[in-house]
Amino acid sequence: MNKIQSFVLTLFINFFISMDAFACSCFSDAKSMSEVIDSQVAVFSGVILQTELIENEWNEAYYKSRLKLTAVWKLESDEKVVTIRSATEISSCGGPPPKVGDEYVVFSHAILGGAHSTGACSQFSNIENRNEAVLEFIQELGSPMRVYEN
Repeated sequence: MNKIQSFVLTLFINFFISMDAFACSCFSDAKSMSEVIDSQVAVFSGVILQTELIENEWNEAYYKSRLKLTAVWKLESDEKVVTIRSATEISSCGGPPPKVGDEYVVFSHAILGGAHSTGACSQFSNIENRNEAVLEFIQELGSPMRVYEN
């Protein structure tokens, strides 16, 4: 293999290895928390009441879940139960299926079909995992504007 072929192969491999890094790069540590909140339609936490996998021929699959709110940092309505739409694909900043009974913090970047949408440029994290990074992230949010009994 000559040097040019080796270089091209190296670029090709590095491109595919780093694809996940590009997928979620818009939710970056470079922004302040207030800028992150301002860029979202809503920011809240809640317990999953029900969830279902929606498979769509024209679009990637997603999870449609209903949450009973526990805290609100940003939300225009006074709803206590909301519907969210979360990505299933890691490349869309999605992840494992939401678990009924677990509490999540949700950053919604849009409302699609009446559901708060997460993925790509927003966050949907399971608080129950007690992941240190997620707990620090929630602490950085500061005091919510509304808190609901669970």
